[in-house]
Amino acid sequence: MPEQRSGLRRLQEALRTLEVRGVAGQKAAGRHWSRRAAAADANRSYNAGGLDARRIGDWLNEPGRAPRDADQVWALVRVWSAWAGDGPGRQERGLWNALVEAAQPISVTENPPAGPSKGPWMAPPGAPGTVARIALNAAVLDAVLASGSEQVPVTAVYGAGGFGKSTLVRDACTDPRVRDRFTGGLLWTDLGQAVGGTDLALRLNDLTEQLTGERPALSDPQQAGFRFGAAVDALARPVLLVIDDAWREDQLRPFLLGGEGCRRLVVARRRLGLLSSATSVDVPAMTAQEAADLITRGVRDLSTDVVDELVALTGRWPLLLSLTNRTIARQVGGGRESTSAAKLVAERLRASGPAALDRPAVADEEHRDDLVAASLAASIDVLPDATADRYLELGIFPTEADIPLAVLDLLWSETGGIDPFEVELL
Repeated sequence: MPEQRSGLRRLQEALRTLEVRGVAGQKAAGRHWSRRAAAADANRSYNAGGLDARRIGDWLNEPGRAPRDADQVWALVRVWSAWAGDGPGRQERGLWNALVEAAQPISVTENPPAGPSKGPWMAPPGAPGTVARIALNAAVLDAVLASGSEQVPVTAVYGAGGFGKSTLVRDACTDPRVRDRFTGGLLWTDLGQAVGGTDLALRLNDLTEQLTGERPALSDPQQAGFRFGAAVDALARPVLLVIDDAWREDQLRPFLLGGEGCRRLVVARRRLGLLSSATSVDVPAMTAQEAADLITRGVRDLSTDVVDELVALTGRWPLLLSLTNRTIARQVGGGRESTSAAKLVAERLRASGPAALDRPAVADEEHRDDLVAASLAASIDVLPDATADRYLELGIFPTEADIPLAVLDLLWSETGGIDPFEVELL
């Protein structure tokens, strides 16, 4: 639908331009600026109905999702326009309404597909070059497809951070048997350690909107959970809900209210008592062969000795193995011989402490952080000084924050004197 994509791009360009002007105005005035702050201003001053930074990111980040509520867009426009110092009447609501309307998907009624319509399928895109973990893939898939007698079916996938839990779940969701079973759709939400209260309710509101096309304006997680459960029950088709990176039982309770036709697939680092009766899969470190395959992915002529050493130093931890592989590949791309590049990384990991060789399961989280820092340091070492400086400047942003390209343009034009084209390349 090229017309819809073109309309969405025009809306995105107009919003991004206004965001850049608004952010520049806030910076010049010495005031706080972020998408979260813009959403809060829109809700407080213009009754934007639960607008949040995540939704703004959905609109503006590629490929983008067309906003359904022109009132929310107009509220955001008024905030950014005020930040930019625009006078009254600078923005025309009719113009923005037209942009929103042009961005909407075009309905095609000719030749409708046979059979029942399918629900949303929110599986995140797969990362290229992952290493198959056949036994674990099968275990997760079996757990998702299992038929249980429990009122609210739940599957739990447990494992330490960076052990590949989310990757295994994502791979299971691409299996045709999962699509055939869950005709009501796949929903996916990420939590994280800090999410609770209103933020939790907003995530549940997002899921309800995916199923019904209408967004609740609920700020209480329990009430939002009841509304989501009712939406699943009204759908009368099986739904799969992935709750990724869950940390606490109080985060999960609202997601388990009602919705008997919805299987919840919970991904967590540690066992949760609330899920004691759930079907569960434990994700350990990689096998030695899987680890070796990941380290050598796309890198030729690595000596067996250095591969074995890296497998031991990384504790067969998938996240660290992937970082190690990318660091070696980047150095080889810069002209370094592959085994020499691998030895440099091994030296960095070894310098993080002799305990690296004594903890093959990498069970200690603080120690895993040390190993990641060592691997990242090896990667940064081979960057040109100016590029490394730009990378380190990203530390001013909150963890997991979406950083708009327009903001990087402003930051790096000041700190590095680089133009927008160079920013995009970087």
